[in-house]
Amino acid sequence: MKHVRLTYDQLVAFHLEEVPDKTARHYAAKLENAINPHIIVEKRFDKKYNVIGGFKYVSALKSTQKKVPTLCFVVGPFKSEAERKLAILQQCITEGEDEQYKELLIYELMHECDLDEYDISEALGKDAFKIDEYMYQQIIPRTYLKKAIELGIKPLIQAIFFNRLNSFQEKCLLTELALVGDTSLRGFHLPQYRKYRETYMLFDDFTEAINQLQLALHSKKSWRHIPHPRTYPPQDNWTHYEIYTLYS
Repeated sequence: MKHVRLTYDQLVAFHLEEVPDKTARHYAAKLENAINPHIIVEKRFDKKYNVIGGFKYVSALKSTQKKVPTLCFVVGPFKSEAERKLAILQQCITEGEDEQYKELLIYELMHECDLDEYDISEALGKDAFKIDEYMYQQIIPRTYLKKAIELGIKPLIQAIFFNRLNSFQEKCLLTELALVGDTSLRGFHLPQYRKYRETYMLFDDFTEAINQLQLALHSKKSWRHIPHPRTYPPQDNWTHYEIYTLYS
């Protein structure tokens, strides 16, 4: 571990959010007057440095185009991409970075590094429920999520997008069936359906899943007749079912 002075063109960030000019100037001024480094980096083989922490400051350097070397703190090297991304995520949470950084990192950890929310939360010492919140924001297209919140059916949309065996296109189709308007969920069904979705996921088979959804949205039959995957044991996490039976 050591301190180095680096210019912006030596820094490699996995993502940078745009910052307003006034904010950029504020952070750039803090960097110029800093005794302790605000940016954490990892040295690469190509003599550049991966940004591990301090993204708001790196965004400020990008915006102001300042060429003055900036004091940085060197960590690592990390043994794997998963370890690197976990370290970045930890810094983003600790430093209160923009939510977009956290959402993107969790998405990449799941889809590129094959970790789930429990792996991530265990590595960070965070509640898995909080990790879920970040995942929802990134995995579900924002236009869908906004409409789902307006209709009060966000738990349903979350259930659709957390079914890992359906394709993205299939998930979008299922979601659009649920977002057709106020008549899609009858008032007396909605409270039950929201509670139902907190416990049960959709079927992995797309045909069964779409039938399940259509029954739940439009059926006049008793709620208990809607087929759904069965949990056993009850405490198992609802996103990881492997065997399914129908309730009659």
